[in-house]
This record gives sequence, C-alpha cells and structure tokens, in this order.
Amino acid sequence: MRRSSMVKRLSFLAMMLALSVLFHYIESMIPPLIPIPSVKLGLANLISLLVLYYFSRKEYVYIGALRVLLVGLIATGLLSTGFLISVGGFVLSTIATLLLSIWKKASVYTLSICSAIFHAVGQVAMAAIIYMQIGMMTYLPMVLIPSIIAGFLIGFVAAMVIKQLEKNHFKVS
Repeated sequence: MRRSSMVKRLSFLAMMLALSVLFHYIESMIPPLIPIPSVKLGLANLISLLVLYYFSRKEYVYIGALRVLLVGLIATGLLSTGFLISVGGFVLSTIATLLLSIWKKASVYTLSICSAIFHAVGQVAMAAIIYMQIGMMTYLPMVLIPSIIAGFLIGFVAAMVIKQLEKNHFKVS
C-alpha cells in the first residue's frame, strides 16, 4: 500500500474513532427512552458497523477496543464497575459479530442486531460476575427486546449511510 493511501486510511480510522467516542458522549446526554437501566440506542455501534463494512475485521476490533478504553478513561475510569461491564459487552458482541461477519450473506441489519443482543448479554453476564449474583441473569429478557429494536434501528441507519456513500462513489483506499 502506498504511503499516501496508508495515511488517508489511518486518518479516516482516527476520525471514525473520534466520532464513535463523540456519539457515545452524545448518547450519554440523552435521557433514557425507556425506564430500564443500561438500555441505550447504541449510536457508537453505527460507527463500528461502518468500520467493519469499509475496513477489516482487525480494524473493527481496534476501533471498538480503543473506543471502550477512551470512554473508560474519560467517563467512568479504568477498572470501574461501569468500565468492566462495558468491556464484557464489547468482548461478547465483538466475538459474535466477527463470527457472523464470516458469513458473507450477513446484512448490516443482521450484524447490528447480533451485536446489540450479545452486547446486552455480555453486560448482564459481567454484572452478574462482578456482583456474584447469578440471579442478575433474570434481567436479560427485559433488555433483549429493546436491544433487538435498537440493533434494527442502528442497522437501518447504517444501511442508509452505506447506500448514500456508495451513491457518491465513496472509497477508503
């Protein structure tokens, strides 16, 4: 890869990372849409889906991990309960999404819904581990339905963004 292409690619990825942190911050300022703790739309996942679509699985993992670390540093503090719960959601959703992305027919909707579901499962499981309360897993049904809806909505927005970018002949290389 030529140096100018590498610089352009790295610059674009840095911008995507900054946008994902910004989207996370903006979402934290929005009051909850439903009265279930920890249920959010997942705006930062929109950026992750675009990175997965336009770049590679490796860069998808890097941008996601860096976002979790940066948000942890800025908002909750590393090794805080909130950070660890976020890591649990990130790890499980990333593994599930990467496995599903191997299947070439997986749409951005499918990837988004998968990510949302496994993010919720990972967060609830991590909270159950941290608090040593297996009973917290009963909370899962309450967060799965909103997660599926949020995953669909983010997938819809991602599909619209991709369609618009392709219409304008967008290329990363």
